[in-house]
Amino acid sequence: MIFALLLALLSFAPTATPAPTDTTEVDPTDAPAATPAVDGIDIGFRVFPSAFFSATKGFGVGGALVVGNLFAPGTEFILSAQPMQRFGQYRASFFTGDPFQTSLFAGLAVQYQTNRVRGFYGLGPQSSRDNKVYASIADVEVEARVGWYPLDSGHVLLQPVVRLIHTNVRSFRDLREDAFLHLDPVSQRTLFDAVGEPTTGLTYGLELAFDRRDRLLYSTRGTLLLLTARRYDGFGDGAFRYYAGTGSLYGFLPVSASRHVLFARAVAALTRQIGDEPLPFYALPVLDNDLLGTYSSYRFSGNDLLVLTAGYRFPVFTFLNWFAFDANVSVSAANAYDDLFDQFKPGVSFDTNPTVEGGRTALRPAIAAGVNIVNLEKDRVVIGGQVGFGPEGFRFGTIQLVYGIRDARPLVR
Repeated sequence: MIFALLLALLSFAPTATPAPTDTTEVDPTDAPAATPAVDGIDIGFRVFPSAFFSATKGFGVGGALVVGNLFAPGTEFILSAQPMQRFGQYRASFFTGDPFQTSLFAGLAVQYQTNRVRGFYGLGPQSSRDNKVYASIADVEVEARVGWYPLDSGHVLLQPVVRLIHTNVRSFRDLREDAFLHLDPVSQRTLFDAVGEPTTGLTYGLELAFDRRDRLLYSTRGTLLLLTARRYDGFGDGAFRYYAGTGSLYGFLPVSASRHVLFARAVAALTRQIGDEPLPFYALPVLDNDLLGTYSSYRFSGNDLLVLTAGYRFPVFTFLNWFAFDANVSVSAANAYDDLFDQFKPGVSFDTNPTVEGGRTALRPAIAAGVNIVNLEKDRVVIGGQVGFGPEGFRFGTIQLVYGIRDARPLVR
């Protein structure tokens, strides 16, 4: 852990080459400008501390080569790899300009990912951790996007996106004896039917960002609204199709001049099947430790999901006016649903298996406390972690509040 922390600090030192999401502080009230002319190719390296070890994925390494101004001033090429014992991700991406600063940009990315321990607990709000099944799954994804800031203020972003996705579920195995047999019939069918039946399809749509934050990377005031709408069309006979949409709202409110900040987040995702072909589990949104660090990996899957978070961030101490040690506390309530409008019940339940009343289920709460090491020069987090408690006990995880559509690989989409 100490070794990983030292590598992270070195990789994020002020002399390192920043990635697109690691640019120095930019005021969103300033309109994005044309990419400035820069002489010479700029080469940097990055390490991924989270790829060194995972209880599920095993040991491994993780890093990226970042090449700026390779083809033209302002362009960026990123080649990353995360080979681990039971997981691997290999990705190449190219951007014609910084998505946060360039008024018009384009991006192209190719990724291959293989996961031998992709957890599956069943669909909907009543899934149980006792029924966990491991699926061995691999997918290839090719993405193309164009981003445009149509207004001089730079607060509004329009981003058409197209993705070609190929997925292959190779096999599955029970974590506990007869776990598969204890899944509900619908969950059994979506898993069993997916094995040995690779799918390929095209998803396309429009993404919008309305950004009124004071800072892009470590916001202290303002709001960010992200909206996405897309359609997926599979290739071949019997292919599945669906519509999907997500909405994410973030808010920040300072309570003093020294980095004391109240924050809140609401995320909703909706998926609607087209036709009679059922959707495989891997096509559905996932509620897990990526969205809430105190949840298990791939814990909840369903057509819809809802996440609500509120918290408080405050400084603890500063080191040499270079790095700061910040802490935060937060409360969350979330769940995944087959149909949010038919199954959602206002309220929270700490039960491992929430009671169903009239077909409706309450949200599952979680409480978390964490720390961040902040690079004050760039106003961004170098590394962070948190411990949380929910219906299924204690969990350790990372901290990331904002997942943007301009990220190299958006999480909620």
